[in-house]
Amino acid sequence: MKKLICLLSVFLFLCGCGADTLEKSGVAESLESSSVTIEEPDVYLDADGKLCFGDTQFKTKRDLWLLAYVEDRIYFKIQDPDDEQRVTIYKADLNAHEITAVGIIEHYRISTRPHDVRRIDQKLYFTVACDEEKGGKVHETLFSIDLVTDTLHTYEGERLISPLVYHQTYGGKLFTLKTKAVDGYYTSYIEKFDPAENTAETILSEKIADILAFTVDNGLLYLMEKNEQERWELLRYDLDGVLQNRFDLSDAQEDMGDYKIAQICVTNGYFLVSNLIEMKIFKILDDTLHLVANGWASEFYTANYNEKLPEENIFIYSAREQTFLFNPIEATLSQLVLPFIKYPETQIVTEAFESDGTVLLCISDIMANKSSYYILPEEKLKEFVVQTNRIKDEEVLHFLGEKEEVIIIE
Repeated sequence: MKKLICLLSVFLFLCGCGADTLEKSGVAESLESSSVTIEEPDVYLDADGKLCFGDTQFKTKRDLWLLAYVEDRIYFKIQDPDDEQRVTIYKADLNAHEITAVGIIEHYRISTRPHDVRRIDQKLYFTVACDEEKGGKVHETLFSIDLVTDTLHTYEGERLISPLVYHQTYGGKLFTLKTKAVDGYYTSYIEKFDPAENTAETILSEKIADILAFTVDNGLLYLMEKNEQERWELLRYDLDGVLQNRFDLSDAQEDMGDYKIAQICVTNGYFLVSNLIEMKIFKILDDTLHLVANGWASEFYTANYNEKLPEENIFIYSAREQTFLFNPIEATLSQLVLPFIKYPETQIVTEAFESDGTVLLCISDIMANKSSYYILPEEKLKEFVVQTNRIKDEEVLHFLGEKEEVIIIE
């Protein structure tokens, strides 16, 4: 009998940032003026790599609202129990074994997914949509966390019409996908922000095409678009916005449907795309994309804050009890069995973060409504490989079952 798989809902996407000159509007609200506090227990890893916060119990993923994992430091958000639009950013330091507050964001509505938090030098950048007034219009603002001083900075923001935002970095610049109304059109565009000069410029703008997602690899911009004919394409540009190549994705669109695109990336000659239903891996040829692997259920790869994903071991997880390592150099896809998932029918990986050769995993038990967090070296993951399949050009590698096995819960 076929196994019925329930897909979990995935986080909402976000909003944009900045203007032509992004003047710092100062540090976010002083912590001395805040009444928001949490107990600050010891933070450590036990012998199995499980992340422990003293006696504090985090029962759901929302309780430990992860923002970033960088160099043995975990940045997370907690809402004020009396005001959900007042959010405090905390840092859990695994080396110092302590939790400290970084800053407060007022009128909080929604913020960047961890996959779109980006690092440039010693700062993490992310966008927050804040209400201008209670129940009023939303203002999208760029924030940064200084990793040296542990301070939260804000930059001048703007109103946008779409809650979607993607951040990428390359060459010390922050690239952002935004959408706003211009002359009666919904205009999607790519903005480049230079933190050193504190300036921003638009390098690509489309009044008709709908930019679904974008990524940067090896000095080239890749935009996934829906064109005038409502067909998907992947466009490759140089960093000045000059078109280099155009790849047809209409077959992928027919197969994947018009669900929101969750992630795309280009690494070592492969193009990865996932929506709320499935993931596809293509090999990039001169003028076409060749499908080499296809998987069902909500697949995502790890949040990584550098300019590109690791070249050898990209951790892929899904709303099933299956996880994988994708190696684009060796063209292999290896299935893992994680030892801390004791009940695969109810326990799944719901978040994954990669930093400095280690991976932070959130394991959620959907029946018990609680989550556990584990940190382990990438090399340790290889010990959990139970099967390795080579990706071949002549046939599509199918993983995570078949489409008809998936049940979508609205």
